[in-house]
Amino acid sequence: MAKLIIQTEPIIDDSVTINSTKLIRIIEYYKNNTTSKDIKEYIIDYVKNNTNDEEIVNILNNTSCKLFNIYVGIKCRLIARGLVVSDKHTIAIEDHINHILDIYEDNITIEKKERVYTKLDNIINLLESIILEQNKRYNEKELLEYIDNNKIKKSECIKLVEYLEDKYINPNNIITSIIELLKNTNGYIITRKHKKKEVDLDKLVSKVKYCKEYEDIISLNPKDIINKKHVLLYDTKYKTIRLLSSDSKITIRGSTIYDFNIEDSKCKYVKDIKVFLESINTNNIKYISNTIDAINTKPKVINGSLNENVIILKVI
Repeated sequence: MAKLIIQTEPIIDDSVTINSTKLIRIIEYYKNNTTSKDIKEYIIDYVKNNTNDEEIVNILNNTSCKLFNIYVGIKCRLIARGLVVSDKHTIAIEDHINHILDIYEDNITIEKKERVYTKLDNIINLLESIILEQNKRYNEKELLEYIDNNKIKKSECIKLVEYLEDKYINPNNIITSIIELLKNTNGYIITRKHKKKEVDLDKLVSKVKYCKEYEDIISLNPKDIINKKHVLLYDTKYKTIRLLSSDSKITIRGSTIYDFNIEDSKCKYVKDIKVFLESINTNNIKYISNTIDAINTKPKVINGSLNENVIILKVI
């Protein structure tokens, strides 16, 4: 029997599920009919639809198409067209996006370091020329102006001192004078600080799906989670209680909670959430953690995913 060849972008209806054979043919269509630019757009559209974080969108727009995984892009397109997927797939998408963001941050750091090295190379050349022209007295004021005009900080002046001391074991009077000047100067001082842009928490979590009410229990808002150290969640579908704990501050990206420690976090089956909440009528995190440990059920896999089945019980 001849295989069905899809000529136009397929429709995603109830018959298409994550494990269906029809989905395999649909994925083949996208593999054969999409460019790397299309894949990048699919992933950016996913971010817009789920977080609408302008900073992330701008970073992704300025990132090479080569970094965007074709299968992740296809999955984002299928979700946008109606395919229902489990938390496992959304977490994989968000992990891929975070991987791209990490590469971007690494590149920015490298660019900053290269600028610092170039800046220091220029002043080292200047210092070497002063040292070579030993017959001429150098102007300390001009050197200090050069440091200020080129925004050479105190920490960079210390690096210059280390360079000169390593290179010139027996320094002459000029070298000694330069070293003393660099040690005593405060370097370039920033006199004007830019005000840090405040994050709109409501906008940050506007696309987050969560269970707002369950058996008369009212959920907290996802924005309450941000910058807290502990959050207590309950999955109403799978009847699991989750305590996510961090040494610093918990964050949210997309529909996923990040920056918590797996080792310090808990997840167990709890059939009656009301009875459980009555037993932990406190914000003492040690008591809550011990209460979960005492539950006579097997520990479950821990993740930070939020969805329409998850209610936010406590933040500490």
